[in-house]
Amino acid sequence: MAAISVLACESQPVVVEGLRDVFRGCADLKFLGAVPDLARAKPWISRLQPRLVLTDVAAGINEVLQFASDVRRASPGSRILLWVPELSEKDALRALQAGVRGVIRRKLPVPAFLACLRSVAAGEIWLENSFVNLLSNLSPVEKEMALRA
Repeated sequence: MAAISVLACESQPVVVEGLRDVFRGCADLKFLGAVPDLARAKPWISRLQPRLVLTDVAAGINEVLQFASDVRRASPGSRILLWVPELSEKDALRALQAGVRGVIRRKLPVPAFLACLRSVAAGEIWLENSFVNLLSNLSPVEKEMALRA
């Protein structure tokens, strides 16, 4: 079985080194590297077709949602995960509707972070407990629309 490829949109060198260290210990995950912003990520995603794209919302939620849409067209097999310090439930729902398949907080412990990556790579949707409440408040039709993206 091929390793799950991961590309990160991350501008902080210390964080990138931390990701490299985490992935070094995981035979089933392959860290392709990091690009500092969403615009520079697009050609890399088109070329590398990573299984997972890990990004933050530093560019702004609207830009990230547009990025998610662009990635879905350029690399249909790639799954996008938002790696955020905080995100409102409204924006988490918008992200799901745009095709994001995982929302994870940066403060999560490494084992949970890795579980999220593996889960999303396997086709599941990952939302931390606080975000799960937003889905429970939706009607069945709204929930289906959110998860179908």
